[in-house]
Amino acid sequence: SMSEFIPAKEPYIPSSRDWFLLGALVWGLSALSIGTSFNGALAIVFAVIVGIVAYVRPQAALGWIALELLIGSKGGLLKWGSDAVNDGGIGLRVLQFAAFMLGWAIWAWKHRAWEQLIEQRRELAVWGVVMLAIAHGVLRGWILKQPFLFADANAWGFLALIVPIATMASMKGERWFQGAIRAGLGLLTGITLGLFFVFSHGFPQALTDTLYLWVRQSGLGEITRAGGSVFRIFLQSQLFLLPAWLWIWVRSFRDHLPLGSRTWGVWIVLSAAIIASFSRSFWVALVLAGGVGMILLLVSQTSLREWGRALLRPALSVCGGLLLLVALVWVPVWRGSAGLSSALSARFASGEAAVSSRWNLLPVLREGIARHPVLGSGFGATLTYTSQDPRVVQATGGQYTTYAFEWGWLDLWYKLGVFGVAVVLWWLVVIAVRARALGETERLWIWLSLLTLATVHIFTPYLNHPLGIGLLLWLWMVSENPHKASK
Repeated sequence: SMSEFIPAKEPYIPSSRDWFLLGALVWGLSALSIGTSFNGALAIVFAVIVGIVAYVRPQAALGWIALELLIGSKGGLLKWGSDAVNDGGIGLRVLQFAAFMLGWAIWAWKHRAWEQLIEQRRELAVWGVVMLAIAHGVLRGWILKQPFLFADANAWGFLALIVPIATMASMKGERWFQGAIRAGLGLLTGITLGLFFVFSHGFPQALTDTLYLWVRQSGLGEITRAGGSVFRIFLQSQLFLLPAWLWIWVRSFRDHLPLGSRTWGVWIVLSAAIIASFSRSFWVALVLAGGVGMILLLVSQTSLREWGRALLRPALSVCGGLLLLVALVWVPVWRGSAGLSSALSARFASGEAAVSSRWNLLPVLREGIARHPVLGSGFGATLTYTSQDPRVVQATGGQYTTYAFEWGWLDLWYKLGVFGVAVVLWWLVVIAVRARALGETERLWIWLSLLTLATVHIFTPYLNHPLGIGLLLWLWMVSENPHKASK
């Protein structure tokens, strides 16, 4: 039993405030050192610390890995070996992953944790099948001599975290995760709305230029003008705001969660941050999940009064989020001009650059898939299409060659073939089936979260990235034990 490895004396468990301060510290160090050798030194120091903690207390190290996903987007807040604009090198996420796996392996050997893996071999078999599909993509890329094989496939290495997670299944790891996830969501919403406020006003250019360069160079996200004085604040980690939003909604009608001022405040802030992302993928996914949730409510013979409450509450949350953004735009401190309504409508304009680029990519992807529809072209396979991105137009006249594509499911089909896509879909279905044994609240939340992730992946690739894989790891853990969900 793994319980014998838990010390008799209860270890100190970091609070949400501890995790919050740690995340803020990493952001601050990243902003101050970006593009310098000190940034690389910090990356090594943090990786070494993670490795040591993984050996001493692996649950705490996993808590930090979860927090870094929430605040790190592409994983490059700190980089070793990068140049002056933070290009190249090895990011903190990769360094700390390697350090964690090494520290955990020593811990696991010392405590004979491999026995836990044998006990869970049937559950781990699912992940083994997914890993075989990924191995097939790597082999195809090698056979076809694809130029960016490692750069494309390395993100899937994050799947290996299921092994240490399985060895800690009985060690009450949820207590370490809850604080880290709350802190990460707080930091994520805070920086989204903070950047929205700063860039939607006439703050000194030195400040906005510094923030913009840090957000771009660290891979934290993108800041672009959306309309008028309103700016789009898109951070890839905002993906995690969607299941957080859904959790409050599902609990509000399934568990009759009292919506006091604090809960309403959290829900409204989450809505505001999701809107400020100006991500059509997020919006469409959330609307679809909401629609399916309402249908399931009707099927469950919920009274019309409860059904109406379940519809009205999220609508009020979204309206509250919009009003919060309006207030941030109009607050009389270096006040910016109006433009929120035009900015929102512009995101659905068919001629908008990002939309045009996606549609230009679609026929090229179809042609690429047709070459190897069954086996796929392997990881690292590239395509060239016409992009409307101003930076691409300026550099190449619009011709863009890449191995990363916006259409996530077609990306998987192009590289892994039809069987690879089937395996990934089966992976999501297995998690959904596991959730059937849970209570109504956790089950419905997991189903809607999976639907949201699968929908976002249609337009924006997440399932082939540590962010999407990390979310699936979390949903897998919750489907095993509902108490691991962050309340």
